[in-house]
Amino acid sequence: MRVLGIFMFFLLAVTTASAFLVSVPESLVINEKSNELTISVFNDSNESLPLNLSFFAPAEFKVIKPDSVNANSFEEIKIEIQNNTELKNQKIVSSLNAFLGEKKERKEILLHFNPESADESINSAAEKNPGTGLATTIIISQQVLGILVDLFLVIILALLSLGFISRLMKRIY
Repeated sequence: MRVLGIFMFFLLAVTTASAFLVSVPESLVINEKSNELTISVFNDSNESLPLNLSFFAPAEFKVIKPDSVNANSFEEIKIEIQNNTELKNQKIVSSLNAFLGEKKERKEILLHFNPESADESINSAAEKNPGTGLATTIIISQQVLGILVDLFLVIILALLSLGFISRLMKRIY
């Protein structure tokens, strides 16, 4: 009976573990035409968790985000960054800290302040491949792994339950 209690505690601890993933582009050109940074956050837990964000940049910005991320779902965060003409043609690394419940993830984004340039190559490359392909693959593989672990634990639980019931029946009869 004690072993069954320990096993159930382990099962509960394994199935309530959570993680989250933040996907951001590596760089962004800030000019008059484009100044929006889109971030994807995935909550891999079984409960809705509060979302907090801190973003550091040498320009004014506005964060548009939900208060929480539902269980096993994506949310998009948008950061509108204002162009700072004093930083013309400068590349500055800004940092983003995302907090989902008690978990924290830090990302760095290269901001290229270029108000007059027609060079959109950095933005177009970031929009075409913001890293979400790899992030989605990692998330899917984590979900599949989680399902396989849960399935394995259910099978073990079924076998232990059958063993317990058969021993109980032997004692009764």
